[in-house]
Amino acid sequence: SDVATNGVQIFKSFPTITYTASNGGVFTVGNVPLITVTIAADSKGDVTMNRLTFNIATTTTTVISPTFTGPGGSVGTVSAPDANGNVVVSFNSVSNTSDAVIPAGSSKSYTFKGTTAFVSPATTGSVSISLKGDTYAAVNTVSGLSTSNMIWSPESTTTSTATTNLDWANGYGLGGCFTSAGLGNDCFAATLAK
Repeated sequence: SDVATNGVQIFKSFPTITYTASNGGVFTVGNVPLITVTIAADSKGDVTMNRLTFNIATTTTTVISPTFTGPGGSVGTVSAPDANGNVVVSFNSVSNTSDAVIPAGSSKSYTFKGTTAFVSPATTGSVSISLKGDTYAAVNTVSGLSTSNMIWSPESTTTSTATTNLDWANGYGLGGCFTSAGLGNDCFAATLAK
């Protein structure tokens, strides 16, 4: 009791997220798929997604009008890239609620698209996309995690996955693409180049 500890968090289930560059990593101009994202839920329980944040870095290219779709279509709101290239994906669709939930022991694939172009007069360039991590562990309501890059729920409560439940966590400590990047770091980027 007189020694400080980092503590332990235990979750009923958790997501594992990986992604790969589309089109074999070759950059093309137009409204095109950029990365394919796979989210898997642990076999112990369903996982519900609320937010993902990606960073887009470009070299003599531009990316506008990003979209994020799952098997059932758009998952909800996708922000335009901010001044730092960050894009926030919110799983808030009222017509496609199923793609926010990954059933226990299964996975779903999602497509991150954008409208791309070269910055004239360039004819070569690249775009790199990385999933942003969180630098500290937090469990709260969705509004209580408003500064987190990722928000997800292990569906631990028996009532509902209401955003006001204290059953939401951020991305700190997850495996998947974060494993090789290291604790608290962003995942390594998937790059498309020409």
